[in-house]
Amino acid sequence: MNRKTGFTLIELLVVVLIIGILAAVALPIYNRAVEKSKTSQLKILVRNIADAQERYFLGTQTYANDFGSLDLDLKADSNPSKSLLGPTVSSSDAVRRFKDFEIIINNVSNNTISITGSTNTGKYKGGYISYLFMSNTPSIPLKKILCAEDTRTNVFTAPAGDFCIKTAGFKNYITTSGGSRWYTEN
Repeated sequence: MNRKTGFTLIELLVVVLIIGILAAVALPIYNRAVEKSKTSQLKILVRNIADAQERYFLGTQTYANDFGSLDLDLKADSNPSKSLLGPTVSSSDAVRRFKDFEIIINNVSNNTISITGSTNTGKYKGGYISYLFMSNTPSIPLKKILCAEDTRTNVFTAPAGDFCIKTAGFKNYITTSGGSRWYTEN
């Protein structure tokens, strides 16, 4: 008896097919978890910077125009003088860029003062986590973490609500104003 041991070609193809099917199912779930993790990190960072802004305001009765004035140690990948997505910034030290997002201190007018974290890569480029201190749009609540999606189709390409509702966990659509759809957490 001369028996050969090993796997047949059919058995190997079945195993490869099963692995392919599992990967096709798991990859989108993994990508969504990664996006949720990045967004969670962005929310925490925006909240910490907003708290530092409030502490600065308590001492000076004005909001800071730059990160150097705030009492926090923010280790960014770079400190560019201009935002990737175009908002005008209040000083050359008002933008911090990280691998997947940037944080902007927007204090350029008496009408709107905010901390905005924006995703700058991938499907959700143009998704924002913001904290507004002052705004000229009455329907947008102040001093709360908010989510916004840029309504310009050349910037934000995901379906409406995909970033704020499905990824960032915000539940309530408020309004569309200033080129963005705005959402609150509750």
